[in-house]
Amino acid sequence: MTARKGASDYYWLKDLKENPEMLKPPEIIIPRLMWRGARVCLFGREKSGKSTLLTYAVAQASNGLTFLDEQCQQATFVWCALEEMISETVRRFEKFGGDGSRIAIVDSLAGNWLETLGRTIDKTKADGVIVDTMGLLLSKSGIKDENQAGEINASFIPKLTQLTREKNVGLLLNGHSNKSEGEPRGSTALTAGMDVNLVMRAPDKNHRPKRVLTFEGRWGAGEFAIEFVQGDEEYFRLTEGELSLSGKILRYIQSNPDSSKNAVLEGVEGGTKPKRDAITDLLRAGKIQDLGTQAASKFRVGETPQSTGNGTAGGTPQKPRSTATGPGSSTAAVLDSGPLEPEAGPPRYGPFEEAHYERR
Repeated sequence: MTARKGASDYYWLKDLKENPEMLKPPEIIIPRLMWRGARVCLFGREKSGKSTLLTYAVAQASNGLTFLDEQCQQATFVWCALEEMISETVRRFEKFGGDGSRIAIVDSLAGNWLETLGRTIDKTKADGVIVDTMGLLLSKSGIKDENQAGEINASFIPKLTQLTREKNVGLLLNGHSNKSEGEPRGSTALTAGMDVNLVMRAPDKNHRPKRVLTFEGRWGAGEFAIEFVQGDEEYFRLTEGELSLSGKILRYIQSNPDSSKNAVLEGVEGGTKPKRDAITDLLRAGKIQDLGTQAASKFRVGETPQSTGNGTAGGTPQKPRSTATGPGSSTAAVLDSGPLEPEAGPPRYGPFEEAHYERR
């Protein structure tokens, strides 16, 4: 990224525009839930399935599989299990087949939680952090009342911002909504301090496994509905809501393998240039392959999603391969909150000009 000139406290817009990264939208880590460098909170009533949804999403992304009909790039996560027993977290990841070498679990944030999470991100080379729950993280920050906007604005939000910017990770918090209206609980400083807020509601008085999520944030607003499918294979599926343009193209190619570029452009709604750009991005990410010639494209869905770390994906889009290795084995790396030795070599993050460099 363009650096500041000398000791200047500002950037010239013309200098920033010279960096193509400045004009790109944030990298999606988990479709609809997590973006690199962004702060997101999922609000919902207690025991409404928030942790189950987040566990499934992280498990799918750790394997480089699909989540709500959209392909995930394989990623590594730190899961902060601050509320429930760690064995409960492990069992959920075992059920959904999370990649044990890409999910690190922290069950305590003693002392300075910002430093603890920072060390853990460095050690694990994580792409995203999930905190379950936000209320306990507020408590760790010394905030006893979630309605105290002054304390939240003075210390809590700035720490979240520091974490996402310095470590270049996505942050996803599990929050609570109130009982009367199902709106986010606590001070509006909490929702104002997020890049994206998601509110999950259970219609039909919880008689059906359907959840409606309202999305408000820097990258648009809307609503979509999901359903938890139970049986031999348990997963969440999208029942209502608009797919992204890349998701529509990926779905079209899945249904019409060996399609030409013209066929994709004609078969997917939307403007021609945005569709061409989306095809280019999907090819670069390895999510689709062109098996044709210079004269005629022949697109297929990529067999192995691109990895951002040292693992490979496997299994089917909805049911990943099992990660169990034997009785008593865990599907997650369990890390306590003790000191972690930094990796040898230069730091993986630094001043502003390095914020968008490749992390691997």
